[in-house]
Amino acid sequence: MRIWITGAGGFLGLRLCRTLAALGEDVVGFVSRPCSLPFSAPIVIDLAGPAAADLMVREARALGRPDVVIHLASLQPAPIHSVADYVRGNINTTANLADALRKTGFGRCIYTSTVSVYGRQPPGPIRESQTPNPDHPYGVTKLAAESLLKTAEDLGEVLILRLASLFGSGQGDSLVDGLVRRAKANEEIRLLSRGRIRRDVLYIDDVVTAISQCLQSTMPEKRCTFNLGSGSSFSIRDYAVQIVNALHSSSSLVELDEAPALAYDQVIDIASAQRFLSFRPRPFPSALKDYLHELPR
Repeated sequence: MRIWITGAGGFLGLRLCRTLAALGEDVVGFVSRPCSLPFSAPIVIDLAGPAAADLMVREARALGRPDVVIHLASLQPAPIHSVADYVRGNINTTANLADALRKTGFGRCIYTSTVSVYGRQPPGPIRESQTPNPDHPYGVTKLAAESLLKTAEDLGEVLILRLASLFGSGQGDSLVDGLVRRAKANEEIRLLSRGRIRRDVLYIDDVVTAISQCLQSTMPEKRCTFNLGSGSSFSIRDYAVQIVNALHSSSSLVELDEAPALAYDQVIDIASAQRFLSFRPRPFPSALKDYLHELPR
């Protein structure tokens, strides 16, 4: 199977490339700047640039039509980014890829979106059928990218995966990774809203497994959306306590009344992914143990 992966040099991309190449798949990695991949040199294309679609078409003619395209390229949330940055990194990249795929053809496109597209929702587990309500440019532009792929009628199958907050060795400052770094350094851990807000998180290896299962799973429709989370959620204070205990850290937990930017619970329903993708994420305590085992001593 010929598999194209955009964002191949990123946190998720590197792990996915390594896994699929080890399984014997014909993996072609696309990156925005030169880097090394575990199986071959990547193809460097700025997917947000004006020439991106033509360059992708040229690669398809040289390498052959992709059976599956896994679109990971994205601009992740950070205080330094402007709205225009998110538009370029999430919408323009997807629009250019869609234009290229219309000309090359493909079997299935898998797009990694985010549960941030939901924003604030009524209490209870969030299902894919609920109306998105993003409240940050990241979620707004990821939702727009979803729509670009879903409404392109001349494309092949499109599978949207809305991911909870990822964690794992090599990740940036996600919720769990930030807590782990502070606990390892025995630093004070400040808990906004007294740490009572509930969040869903997802271990990186569970995402890699889920995407691998998406390659040949039978989809109920031509356009499908699935939530990927841990299947349970803890309060941020609970995450902090488990991490401090696992690391035997001397970090103190300081509960503050100050509210964080996203001051609401976010619990994800993953029943559809469990049914159609046989998605079985590991419980957080087990995932945390594996994650800490990966970290440098």
